[in-house]
Amino acid sequence: VAIGKTGMKKLFIIFIFVFIAYALAIFIYAIIPKEDKADIAIILGNEVLANGQPSPRLAARLNAGLLAYKNGLVALIMVSGGRGVSGFDEATVMQEYLLHAGIPASAILVDSHGVDTMATARNAMLIVHNMKLHKIMLVTQYFHIPRSLLAFRNMGAKDLCATYPVYFEWRDIYSLVRELIAIPVYALRTTHTVGSP
Repeated sequence: VAIGKTGMKKLFIIFIFVFIAYALAIFIYAIIPKEDKADIAIILGNEVLANGQPSPRLAARLNAGLLAYKNGLVALIMVSGGRGVSGFDEATVMQEYLLHAGIPASAILVDSHGVDTMATARNAMLIVHNMKLHKIMLVTQYFHIPRSLLAFRNMGAKDLCATYPVYFEWRDIYSLVRELIAIPVYALRTTHTVGSP
């Protein structure tokens, strides 16, 4: 059935309204305070600059994790990331940042295979399971919280909380669009408890 110009215009307007409503729902859900005391904080990786330093976005995540540690909300921090386009291991760069900030090496766990959110969830849950930890605090950007929570729940996590840095940039618009696509995909994934086949 052919759709005329008027019909296309209506569809476009509907799409814009749905997009705005969806983005607003993600934003509101993400900024609801969820920070709580936990056994471990898991900081999800992000871009490392060509000079080997964390990008401002990644540094903001690390500072949020640092704050949780210094406030006594967590006793352990896990940094998770892969090797980005700059060639640096995100997790190692994150570890060095935390060490330089005064976090003892014994309080930092490193996952260099967290190439995406689901991989981080899978790897983290293996560590949580083996160490018999319970409550997990996720540390990432506000718009990334809903998908991160889904990923960890898909891997069998039961007790979760989250925190995020007060950091905003124009790139967040693109990131929100990406989350609109990624969240339904993650929501439809089959739950896989770590340790099961």
